[in-house]
Amino acid sequence: AGLNAEMIGFATPRDAVIAISFSPYAPATIEETRAIAEQGVPIVAITDSSFSPLAQFAKIWFEVSEADFGGFRSISATMALAMALTVAVGEKRRETGRRRKG
Repeated sequence: AGLNAEMIGFATPRDAVIAISFSPYAPATIEETRAIAEQGVPIVAITDSSFSPLAQFAKIWFEVSEADFGGFRSISATMALAMALTVAVGEKRRETGRRRKG
């Protein structure tokens, strides 16, 4: 969340967005995810339930159950997943680039 409308406007269907929110779901994240999805930009959601409002906009979603310590949620599993996804995309692009050159 926190993206302004101008930044959202730059997103195209050639991009992808990772949207992350857990209960209670941040209204700004839901609204921005909806706006980006309406532009045809693929959404990958990381959330805590198939009933999450993010799941309805996502091409694919991952359900992560984070530990909750007295109202404070650890986000280590979520961060590890987000990093793994971005590294995997980078590796896939690198492999595709090698095939084009070779």
